[in-house]
Amino acid sequence: MELNLLEVKKILNEGLKTGADFAELFVEDTKKSNYVLFNKRIHNISKVKTQGVGIRLIKNDSEIYGSIASFDTKEILKLTKKLASNFQGKQTFFVRNINKEEYSSIPSDVVSHDSWTTSEKLDYLKKAEKYIYDYSSEISNARLVLSETDSKIVIYNSQGRQINNEKISTRVAFVAIASNGSEFEDSSFSPGISGGLELLNSFDLKTECEKISKEAIELLHAPYCPSGEMTVILGNKFGGVLFHEACGHPLEACSIARKLSVFSNKLGEKIASDVVTAIDDGTIESKYGYISVDDEGNKPTRNVLIKNGILNNYMIDNLSSSMLIKQNQGVDKEKFAPTGACRRESYKYRPTTRMTNTFIDNGESTLEEMIKKTKKGLYCVSFTGGQVDPSTDKFNFTVSMAYLIENGEIKNLVKGAGLIGYGYEILKKIDMVGNDLELAPGVCGASSGSIPVTVGQPSLRISSITVAGEGN
Repeated sequence: MELNLLEVKKILNEGLKTGADFAELFVEDTKKSNYVLFNKRIHNISKVKTQGVGIRLIKNDSEIYGSIASFDTKEILKLTKKLASNFQGKQTFFVRNINKEEYSSIPSDVVSHDSWTTSEKLDYLKKAEKYIYDYSSEISNARLVLSETDSKIVIYNSQGRQINNEKISTRVAFVAIASNGSEFEDSSFSPGISGGLELLNSFDLKTECEKISKEAIELLHAPYCPSGEMTVILGNKFGGVLFHEACGHPLEACSIARKLSVFSNKLGEKIASDVVTAIDDGTIESKYGYISVDDEGNKPTRNVLIKNGILNNYMIDNLSSSMLIKQNQGVDKEKFAPTGACRRESYKYRPTTRMTNTFIDNGESTLEEMIKKTKKGLYCVSFTGGQVDPSTDKFNFTVSMAYLIENGEIKNLVKGAGLIGYGYEILKKIDMVGNDLELAPGVCGASSGSIPVTVGQPSLRISSITVAGEGN
C-alpha cells in the first residue's frame, strides 16, 4: 500500500508549487465487516473495502481538500495539480527527504478477525439471540450486530514525514425489544474495544442478554416521566455522553479558533463547579477511542480540559494550533500546541479536531450520598443519544432508563425522559461527583465523519435541569 517515494515527493512538491505552506497525502486501506441478525434471521452480512487517498493543502489559514479512490500516482498527481490551482503564489517549501515512522494500536494479544470463520461469528450471535428470546414471551424481537474494522494508514507530508499506522476495532451491539402488541421498548448492550475478537470473551454473554431483556420488559410496563425543573443524577459510564456532546464538542479547537464556540477565548476562566475535572485521553490502550497516533501523525496526549472547574486546555489539531497562535500573539506557543486529537472517518473526509476517550474524572462523593441528599429528582441510568449546537451550547438528550427519586430514595422506573439545557450552565450546576468512574464506547458523528470514541464519567449530580417528559 505504500506509494513510490519518488512519486510521493513529486506529488507533494506539486501541491506546494502555488505557495501552499503544507501538503499531505492520506493513504488508506480499510476493511469493515458487519454481521447482523434481526427478526430471527440473518439480516445482513457485509464486507466493505475502503481504499483511496486524501490530499490536503494548506496556505496560511486556508485549506483545500480532495480525495480519490485510487492508488494510481498519475491520477493523484492530476488531482493535486487541480487542488493547488486554488492558490496563487510561488513555491517556498520543498520536499527533499522523507523519513518513515511506524505506529500500531493493535494489542500484542489480539485475536484477529480472521481467526473466526463467518459461521463461528454467526453462531455466537445466534447464541445471544436465543438467550434474549428465551427470557420471556414479552420479547418480540432482537437485533444482534458484530462490527469489525481493520485499517492500514500511511500519511506523507511536506515536513518530510511518512507515518505508517495500523488500527483494529471490534464492537458488538445486542438489542432486546419488548412489546405488548401496541407499544415497543428496548434495551441494549454494546461494548467495543480497540482490539479484536478477544472482546467476545470479556463478558458473560448469558448475563448481559438476560439483563437487557429484563430492562426492556420493565420499560414496557413503566409509566412516563413527568416534566419540570428537577435535580438529576447521571449514572456513570454512558452518562458521559452528556459531557461529550454538551461540552466536548465546544472544546474542539476547530470551533474555538473560528470563534464558533461559547468557550472561545476563555482559557484560565472558571467555567464549571470546583468538583469538575474533565479529560480527553487518547492514550488509554484498548479503549474504543484509543489511537497510537492521530490522523496528522501527532501522538495522543492525556489532555486535561477542565481542572477543578477552570478551563485548562482545548483539543487542538495542527491547523487550529496555527490559527490560535496567530490570534494570541505574545502567548507561549506551547499553550496552543497540537494535542494529538485530529481524526477522520476515512480518506474521503478532511481531518479536524475530534475527541478520543473523553470523560469527567473521579470525585469524592458516592452514588448513595447523592441519592440520599436528593429530595425530589431523577436518576438517569443510561442514554440513547443527543445533540448540541456548539455555537450556543444548547443540548437535548434522550434518556433510555431513569428512576424517580423521592426523599432520598430511588422509587419507580420511568420512561420517555429527556434533558434540555445549555452546557455552560450545567457545568456550573454539577454539585457532586462520584468515585465510580467507568468508560463506555460510542460512535461520534461530525464534520470529519463517524469515528469510534469513548465517553465516561462517575455518577454525578446536577442541582437543577429541565426534564422533558410525557407524564404528569
